[in-house]
Amino acid sequence: LSSFSIPVRGHNIFWGSKDNKYTPDTVMKMNANELKNAVDERIRYIVSQTKGLVDHWDVSNEMLHNHYFEEKTGDPYYSHHMYKYLHQLDPKPKLFLNDYNIIPQGTFTSAFVSQANEYKKANVGVYGLGVQCHFPEYEKPDATLIKKRLDQMATTGLPLWVTELDVVVADENTRADWYDITLRSLFSHPAVEGIILWDFYGPQHWRGPNAGLVSGPDYRVNAAGKHYLDLIYQEWSTHVIHDLGNGKIFSVRGFHGDYEVIVKYKGSPIKDQKFTLTKSDTHVDVTVTDIHGKICYSH
Repeated sequence: LSSFSIPVRGHNIFWGSKDNKYTPDTVMKMNANELKNAVDERIRYIVSQTKGLVDHWDVSNEMLHNHYFEEKTGDPYYSHHMYKYLHQLDPKPKLFLNDYNIIPQGTFTSAFVSQANEYKKANVGVYGLGVQCHFPEYEKPDATLIKKRLDQMATTGLPLWVTELDVVVADENTRADWYDITLRSLFSHPAVEGIILWDFYGPQHWRGPNAGLVSGPDYRVNAAGKHYLDLIYQEWSTHVIHDLGNGKIFSVRGFHGDYEVIVKYKGSPIKDQKFTLTKSDTHVDVTVTDIHGKICYSH
């Protein structure tokens, strides 16, 4: 992974359900002390296998709904230890709380704000909040409610990542419209740092083909998929052409993200340089030497 520089989001190390659907049967049989030892052993093992390879970790998943570790140990704040210990052993990955019914339904929004503030106050290494966005089937997303709930989450001061996004409707064009509503609402909010689709291939999508951006065995990019690609690669990408004959210093207002500067002479590339545009202003020097050894600068 590191050789290809592919960002990896780890999901997840623990999942404290009270049945063995997400918690192994061997763990369910442990007493409190055995469980604590097993938790620490697992964290050490995870770090030994993933250090330097993972950008994010959902350390313990959906803790508003699952409290097995707290109940078994008798410590209502036991999961604080998971985050703190992992962060101590590997401080590089950004650690997240991750849960559902936060943005689409809003039934746990206030509870998630309270939990986020609790973990923030405990100073156990939590970086941000993962808000799953599985919108109800055949129900048009409401941009006003999305913004309201994102605003609530933003009061914590922690960055938000949309970790699991999908909408469900049979008609491809309607699906494109619904993805448009959700993506614009999420992308435009200043607290949202990233958006992750929870699958895209309809025939294998966990919510069925009516959630997919790609359809059928021929991998056809459907109307929803085409609109998604247009948003990402056209509308929300910055494409600028500048003639150096009109000036060697110029400013560009662009979307956040990775950029590539290509300088061409008589139609042929002579310089290729990459940079990243973040919330802060970025100053980029591109040095170009012509055939006579003359240097010109483009900013």
